[in-house]
Amino acid sequence: MFWLKKLVSSLLLPVPISLLFIALGLLLLGLHTAKKTGKTCLLLGWLILLLFSLNPISTLLINPLQNHYPPLLSAPDNVTHIVVLGGGANANKSTDLPPNLTLGSASLSRLTEGMRLYQQLHQKNPDAQLILSGGRVFQSANDAGEMRGTAELFGASQKNIILEAGSRNTYEEAVYLKKTLQDKPFILVTSAYHMPRAMQLFTLL
Repeated sequence: MFWLKKLVSSLLLPVPISLLFIALGLLLLGLHTAKKTGKTCLLLGWLILLLFSLNPISTLLINPLQNHYPPLLSAPDNVTHIVVLGGGANANKSTDLPPNLTLGSASLSRLTEGMRLYQQLHQKNPDAQLILSGGRVFQSANDAGEMRGTAELFGASQKNIILEAGSRNTYEEAVYLKKTLQDKPFILVTSAYHMPRAMQLFTLL
């Protein structure tokens, strides 16, 4: 089910859908059957690709997600754990490179924000914990492990870092972290557009 879900979700993105319509349209036109349907598919594919390439359309779609939760400017005093959800890492980076270059842009952005809040907590409580979450998907690198190297580069101590490297998606991250955190309050750090979905999953479990 996991692999099927990944396949279906990737095919439902605008670019794959548009390419599918274009390929179908070209196939029908090439076979000289259902030319009208082929032209319609071809036109629909290009139209989808064009619409989702326009900045006003993409902004209109993503803004409700981006603005659903305001950014947390300062960490509350009653929290001792910060959870950073992984957003991808590069599997084939050279080991000679600094660890921050092994992270995808989403993971690096999330970790930077997590470290900002962690440093606020650590000044008040030296035992504050930074939980880095995200396992290996397909042949990608382990998100949590790659983030740990960057967190240490940013000044986090290894004894203050907890790794959750067994999950493959946000639902599994919520399940794993429920066992680790139980009922302890924590700060959840992820991309703004991903926060509504992550909050729903973490709240339901």
